[in-house]
Amino acid sequence: MRVQPTMSRGASDGSYTRTAGIPTYTLWHVPLDPGDMRAHGRDERILGKSFDESVGFARNLIREAAGTAPRDAP
Repeated sequence: MRVQPTMSRGASDGSYTRTAGIPTYTLWHVPLDPGDMRAHGRDERILGKSFDESVGFARNLIREAAGTAPRDAP
């Protein structure tokens, strides 16, 4: 898996926390095919496998941030 930093021109709920002085970062955790970008397109979609991977990643990230060991994804 490749991790690539990017900058989005879109808005985020993080704008409220940043305004309050809370450092805020966004992590996009859905695997995408760089050759098939459809951001906000009429037929925007992701693979079912990519969705499942993103749910497992987010669950483990939240558990690690909360101080609990992540479980294996189903």
